[in-house]
Amino acid sequence: MTRVRRKKKVEVVEESTDEIGALEKLVSMKEDFASFYWDYLDQALLESEYKENVIRIADTIQAFCAENADLMLAYFQLNREDEYELIHPLYTAVICEILGVKKKIAYEDRNQVICAALTHDIGMHTLIDVLKYQESPLTPDQLADLKLHPIRSVKLLRDAGVTEKVWMMSVQQHHERLDGSGYPYGLLLEDISLGARMIAIADTYIAMTKPHAHRQGSFAKAALSELFANRGDKVDNELTQIFIREMGLFPPGAVVRLMNGDIAMVTHRGKNATTPIVQSIVGPRGAPLPKPIPRNTQHEAFAIRDMEQDEEYRQIAFSSAIDLWTQKKIHFSSS
Repeated sequence: MTRVRRKKKVEVVEESTDEIGALEKLVSMKEDFASFYWDYLDQALLESEYKENVIRIADTIQAFCAENADLMLAYFQLNREDEYELIHPLYTAVICEILGVKKKIAYEDRNQVICAALTHDIGMHTLIDVLKYQESPLTPDQLADLKLHPIRSVKLLRDAGVTEKVWMMSVQQHHERLDGSGYPYGLLLEDISLGARMIAIADTYIAMTKPHAHRQGSFAKAALSELFANRGDKVDNELTQIFIREMGLFPPGAVVRLMNGDIAMVTHRGKNATTPIVQSIVGPRGAPLPKPIPRNTQHEAFAIRDMEQDEEYRQIAFSSAIDLWTQKKIHFSSS
């Protein structure tokens, strides 16, 4: 008896939000953050406006994540046009909000963790400026300086009028590790705040996956595997498992090769870790497609073969952002 394969049904779902508008608002928010991020270098601005500006961006990130977290994840993962030092805190904040929502943390506490994510590295600006252009490894003095940056960040925030406990503790402890191997105090387990544990996971993941000085980015799968291996030892076990489930093996912004040879970009997380929603941007013969084409990764021909890290494909994906995010979102069912 011949088995007849039933074609998968493609269901086009009208989005409730205007995604081109969402993308424009996201870029505007990034530029707003950039306009004041370095203000802590000016004491007058630090004392008068800095805290209020950070809280405003934190509020915006929470609203954006509620509307379209996938867009934010993809944009910050793909973006290499802006400085790493600018994108890193924003990307960290988005991941912390996703973790916090899933963990059912209260809105106000999540807001403080986001504020911490946005400001956790402000105490190392001088060292960052040097390391950008330094080809040799860190000197012992630079390493010692690096390990003090959480304390300097807290001092700058205190000067800016920040007194919120969750915010300050999250910044101060974000490099502490459960086994006591972190810095600046070598804290253990329950002595490390929940916010700091969240930032530690986001900070580690982004540092591994986004290229920056002295380090090429790794594939998301490799970074997630490393976090998984360190769960319960260096990073929080429960939060790490939540993070991996939420991101999937192919997170939004990942550029992948499909079984048919297409190069595609992950635009949305799927129902399981291995079948996200993707759109092809380059055909099997290597030519960019005129318009992105939605592909069903549950279908054998369009299953994900592997991650792609070719810079040319990333540039195509980033330049195709408007097309990728203004098409109707497509869901595939097995019926």
